[in-house]
Amino acid sequence: GTTILTPKGEHTKVLEIYPKGIKDVYKLTTSDGRSTECCEDHLWLTQTFEDKKRKRKGSIKSTREIINTLTRKFSWTKKTSPNHYLPKISAVSFNKKQLDIPPYTLGVLLGDGHFGEGISFASIDKEIVNKVSDQISNLDCRLKNIHNSISYYISSSSENNKPAKKVIITDTKTGIETIYPRIGEALKILDINRSSLHHRCMTQYNNKQFSYRFASEATEYSTNPIKNAIYKMGLLGKRAWEKYIPKEYLYGLEWEDRLELLRGLMDTDGNCKTNGEACFTTTSKLLAGDIVEIVRSLGGRATIGTRDRTSTNRYSMINNREVKSKRLCYTVYIGLPETINPFYLSRKASRYRSSYMHLTAIKSIEYVGKKEVQCIKIEDSEHLYITDDYIVTHNTLSDKLEPWAKPVYDNLSYILKDEESPDPKDSKAEYLFESKKIEVAPFTYLRGRS
Repeated sequence: GTTILTPKGEHTKVLEIYPKGIKDVYKLTTSDGRSTECCEDHLWLTQTFEDKKRKRKGSIKSTREIINTLTRKFSWTKKTSPNHYLPKISAVSFNKKQLDIPPYTLGVLLGDGHFGEGISFASIDKEIVNKVSDQISNLDCRLKNIHNSISYYISSSSENNKPAKKVIITDTKTGIETIYPRIGEALKILDINRSSLHHRCMTQYNNKQFSYRFASEATEYSTNPIKNAIYKMGLLGKRAWEKYIPKEYLYGLEWEDRLELLRGLMDTDGNCKTNGEACFTTTSKLLAGDIVEIVRSLGGRATIGTRDRTSTNRYSMINNREVKSKRLCYTVYIGLPETINPFYLSRKASRYRSSYMHLTAIKSIEYVGKKEVQCIKIEDSEHLYITDDYIVTHNTLSDKLEPWAKPVYDNLSYILKDEESPDPKDSKAEYLFESKKIEVAPFTYLRGRS
């Protein structure tokens, strides 16, 4: 019943689960650093070098078969190269959730934003400023530019950004409570000034007709919806090297929305080189890893490189001022399908050049130990699904073996039938198959098994 993803970016359901017990487990690693674990009987659809050369689709192989033919040797040299290549994936969409901040705006804030007492970002590009301004206007917020600088603060239309507390006024005669979500809402109805109402609530004043008090806890951190959302996501107060993409944005968006989030990041801290290559630079290891996750979910490739200048005497000159590196720097190198441009900003988007998305090779398969494993059967007709790190793998062959296994089921059911029951299902065979004590498998995948 669980929903999983196919390489086409579509959703499919798990039909059956087949526990396999404790088995030898191997770690499969791809040429771009992705990895997953499986047993030696697990199935994969791969193209070998010869398949690629002759433009053949490829075939289904077990992990053991791939291990035995993992690399190929060049006849004119001793060097080897990968021999198996996995299928590509399309951009995948998850179940969309209602989110508090538009994806592009959050990307801009994660790239060039500040999450302190005020929520702000810096930019010299009017395209970015105008797009963020349009998006936050729907949240009853606006941008404020102070002293014609490049810094823009996000403020709400409410009078202040102080924590919102519920105002509770109780009729002392009837005991009926009237609850207002915040003091500003109460002032719209009550004939009293703000300072008096605030004082009465703080002191829990009782004038024999009404009693006043604040709710024990604030319903929101701030009346500014952007700041309140940043607080809920755990990002408030985070510095540049502590930033990350919240899980609800990594796994709660349609692929088009995740692309918008990526564009907000790339328009600010991203770079498009003269050769059209895209990359993103950050001092946050978490943020770098999250960007890799988004790029792979869009059907792209991403790798992380590091640059450490903290232990050297190297420095940069900015406005005639020495700037020395204090933290390790992470650069994410990005490649996306031809139809996807990671930039919204015109000056970067026009320079970007997509590169051909080559098939991902299986670089290594290493033994990791004994673990409990299980196979699944899925509804999709191609029987391919996406596992860890957006790696494409194959489901069990149990469904394809069923026509050939039927005589085995029938005969064992007859031999082990309960003579006292007229129901043919009442046999020991039924129990043995359901409990997986008897398992049907093709001879091809019996090698090395007890």
